[in-house]
Amino acid sequence: VRQTILDQNGVTIIPSTCQGLQVDKLEGCIVDHNLVQTLLSQNHLDSIPAECEGWNTDKLGACLSERQTILDQNGVTSVPTMCQGLGVDELEDCLIDHAVVQTILDANNLDDIPADCAGVNADKLTECLHQ
Repeated sequence: VRQTILDQNGVTIIPSTCQGLQVDKLEGCIVDHNLVQTLLSQNHLDSIPAECEGWNTDKLGACLSERQTILDQNGVTSVPTMCQGLGVDELEDCLIDHAVVQTILDANNLDDIPADCAGVNADKLTECLHQ
């Protein structure tokens, strides 16, 4: 029965996320796994980004699409370190803050935020740098 399920779903081995499941749950898990792999491939990703982790397969495509739209609208190709792990809802605000911080750093000929200004909000960074 397991081999038939694998054959019908175009896989040769049981995906790690589906191992140990009962036969009655195996096909649904493999279908979900294949859907996730397709969505990742369509979005040129190797794994689910932190912004979309925990989303069920029904909503994952929407999350990945929204994430890509936010990245495109903010002119970035990847999520900056300071914004990684945030949900899609917080991502846009973080990208805007990141752009502001980068502009301030560039204006002050700095590559990174000095330790004494670390953790300062973007709107207070200029003031901190000039103290």
